Amino acid sequence: MNLASQAVLEGLNACFDHRRVLYIAELNRSFEIPPESNCRFFACQNPRAQGGNRRALPKSFVNRFTNIYVEDLTNEDILMILKELPSAAQIGDARLEAMVSITMRLASQQHFLGGPYSFNLRDLLRWVYLFKKLRDLYEELFGEPCVAAPVVLSADQNELHIGKVVDDSAIVEAKGTLCDLLSNCVEQSAIKQIIAAGDITELETVTELALAEVKENVTVVEQCREVLACAARSAMRFEWRDSVFVKAFVEGYWLLIEDVNLCR
Repeated sequence: MNLASQAVLEGLNACFDHRRVLYIAELNRSFEIPPESNCRFFACQNPRAQGGNRRALPKSFVNRFTNIYVEDLTNEDILMILKELPSAAQIGDARLEAMVSITMRLASQQHFLGGPYSFNLRDLLRWVYLFKKLRDLYEELFGEPCVAAPVVLSADQNELHIGKVVDDSAIVEAKGTLCDLLSNCVEQSAIKQIIAAGDITELETVTELALAEVKENVTVVEQCREVLACAARSAMRFEWRDSVFVKAFVEGYWLLIEDVNLCR
């Protein structure tokens, strides 16, 4: 309300005083508000200290309203709102949290590069929209998707580092051997999938997919499967075993169940 023009404020005054008239400039018409009407006016404004040409309104005018003060949104409130946006999944929770932290820090540094500044939810919504718009613009102009930076890989005799994840399980050696055997036979994407495998089951799956491309090379296929077999023996895994009831049901056997009362 403290950003409204003087003409708007004068029009509101005409609604509140003895005239009880609402003037619409676009229609050049006035509408009378009956005394028995249940018409209510709601207005909102930010603190004048936030700048943006906000001015102090006369106390006599402000007193025509019932003043309700609302606390500022916390970082958790803003983050919860941002996560509900359609483009939030593409940005990721970590980036959203960083965006909120940056805006809050800049808002607290009132003398940073010519401050003071006022950062609020509206600014963050624009930032999120700009983030999505820039990704779309990049894909349109360069003809390729805008992807995140590749994961940095490093390894030694004991551990394999995949970004921030450290893999020191029994399958590390198997991964290294498989990469050596397949490095000149398959595409780099298949090697990355082998390195990123989290357990022996996933390693077996991605390796078999890679072996499908080199099935003519019988020697490499046999060596890779031997490596997988050794890794499987040393890795803990779960095995599904059918119960007696399932076996009887599938194979059509009679099953005697004792001490079961089916009567009601």
